[in-house]
Amino acid sequence: MSTVKLPLYTPSDRSPSYAAEPQSGEQRLAVARARARLPIASSLSIPTQASRTVVEGIHISLDRQREEDTPVAIYRQDEIVKGEVSLSDWRDIESVTIALEGDHVVAAVLDIKTRDECVLFSHEHKLWRAGNSLSDCPSKLRFAVPFPSTFEDSKGSSSTPPSFSGRYPGPPIISAYISYSLTVVVTRDTYFHPGDNPERVCSEMIFYRPQSRPPLPAPESGPPFMSIVKLSPEDWCQVTTSVPSHNSGVGAIDCHLFIPAGSTYAFDRPIPFQLQLRAPMNHLLAIQGVMPRNNDTRESVFPSTQTAGPSSLKSFGPRRSLSMLGGLLQKIRSEGQASSWVRVYLQRQISIRIYGRDMSQNIHIGEAELTSMTAPDGENVLVWDGRLECASSPNVVTSGFSTSSVEVKDFIVIHIKPFDPAISPWREHIHAHPVHLATHPYQEDSD
Repeated sequence: MSTVKLPLYTPSDRSPSYAAEPQSGEQRLAVARARARLPIASSLSIPTQASRTVVEGIHISLDRQREEDTPVAIYRQDEIVKGEVSLSDWRDIESVTIALEGDHVVAAVLDIKTRDECVLFSHEHKLWRAGNSLSDCPSKLRFAVPFPSTFEDSKGSSSTPPSFSGRYPGPPIISAYISYSLTVVVTRDTYFHPGDNPERVCSEMIFYRPQSRPPLPAPESGPPFMSIVKLSPEDWCQVTTSVPSHNSGVGAIDCHLFIPAGSTYAFDRPIPFQLQLRAPMNHLLAIQGVMPRNNDTRESVFPSTQTAGPSSLKSFGPRRSLSMLGGLLQKIRSEGQASSWVRVYLQRQISIRIYGRDMSQNIHIGEAELTSMTAPDGENVLVWDGRLECASSPNVVTSGFSTSSVEVKDFIVIHIKPFDPAISPWREHIHAHPVHLATHPYQEDSD
């Protein structure tokens, strides 16, 4: 029986010592990290590298370069996320999968802290799978993943919401967070790597900012405002409300707001409008707490010891001349008081639903400057022209949207606060008219 002489073996070299930081002559090639995720409380705490990410030997490179105002790549509706996955070690790989995912988090702090998280969607695409062939996985794999324009939740099919992150003081303190990421999962054959985690994961944060435009161009505006409205009434919308009275003997004051038709306006374009208050002359003066006397002086309509009623309002007389009204209002305007009790502004409302409980916060995003105008002859009316502009703010970078857990809506708000509301026969009145703020101005079709 013959014997086989085994070769001689020499002891292997000692394994090098490792340190948390690179030593002299060494270079860090990759850092293993958790899946990219935005903190709820910040809209700016995001990865600083958008075009390429390296984790555990997986390199994601996006074709889309980041824009100047954000450190991550931005995609619009109906766009395709294109790029390349590079692998530093492509041997013994069973599969490579890429997934485009949307995450949704809402949180609130009132009596207790509550938090709810859900996945909007997760669309997986297999880039490579080992078959009967013994060939290794390619070291570079191209991908093209369409960004979904819709998603499904408890409300049914809805438009995919934009990337969103915000925390709003309360009470209640509410937070809303919608993020999107591209995740590559590399699965290795455990036969050749026993005991090792078979999966390596690399994620890349991306922004989704769908564009929107008003369906109609902004109409021409300027004095005389109502002449323009009457010339093209189809270009304008009239919002009607009333300042209510809690005194049965005093009627409401009618309020009319004329704004461009369509109720969709671009962030960066002013919204022209005219505001009118219509009522008997003595009511228009009384709501401001003034009354005409000799020499057009004024004094309080409502004595401090007596609640105003029909008798006090009748002290104006049934027919005061409109010239007296105009002169008195002009004096009030010159002292800067005509619009101190009338406001028109833009408001954004963020609402969340968490475990069946609804909570919301209102954010002021733009204030109009009102200019008092001369009332038309023969009419008892107060008139202001104005322009609403959306303030530059991190709270206003996307249009409104709605999901089953968070809703963002915009309003033009009319706020009328009568002089001395404690004794005024009219209540303080706030009317919110829903509008849609678009990311871009109107543009005619190129065809």
